[in-house]
Formats: sequence, C-alpha cells, structure tokens
Amino acid sequence: MRRCDFSWTLAFMVTAISVTALAFASQTLRDALVADKRVFDGQWGRVVTGAVVHATWGHLVRDLALVAIAGTAYEGPLASRKLALFGLGLVLPPLAVLAFGNVEWYCGLSGLSHALLAAALAYEFTRRRG
Repeated sequence: MRRCDFSWTLAFMVTAISVTALAFASQTLRDALVADKRVFDGQWGRVVTGAVVHATWGHLVRDLALVAIAGTAYEGPLASRKLALFGLGLVLPPLAVLAFGNVEWYCGLSGLSHALLAAALAYEFTRRRG
C-alpha cells in the first residue's frame, strides 16, 4: 500500500472545510478568525486562521480545487521545501494584502493555492526535458 505523500494538503483542505462550516454557523467565530488589521496589533495568529475560513462556499470550493490539484501532485516531489512553501504560502499573501492593499480583511486559501501552483510550474520548468 502506497503512503499518502500529500498529508499537509489534505490536512489544510479538511481544516478549511470544517472551519468554514463552523464560521457560517457563528458570525462571532468568523470575526474571531478572519485576518484583518488586528494582525498588526499583535494578533499574528489571524494570518493563519484567516487562510482556513472562507467568505462563501463558492470561494471555498475554488480554493480547494486549486490546492487539491497542485498539492496532491506536487507535495511529494517538493517535500524538502514543504515547510517553506506552505508557511510562506499561508503567511505572505494576507500580510501583503493587508499591508499594501486597500482591503479591510483577508480570508481563504488563495495565497496557498497560488504558491503551490507557482511551485508546481517551477518544478516542471526546472525538472522536465523536451
């Protein structure tokens, strides 16, 4: 039996589904998790919790589709860079959007999905021949 080589991808997907479902049931919970300007007041955990809560079910499904495609295919081959890839993909996008964008809040796995897609393209570009 083959070992699952996309455990982090699977874990973030399951977490995002669960947290988003709970957040839709409780506006208070949603407000407690979303990444907003309070990040810069020392509430750094919001950077990560904001990534797992989503604005709508459609937003969640689109993010999950991209994370599933890139994560299941490339988490294994990129295992040596997994911590940096997931860490930066979760942290940098909300920080950049909140610091430099004209937005009040950030939520979703879009940053991670795009980081995984970029890593997949870079992997293919540097490893494939022909």
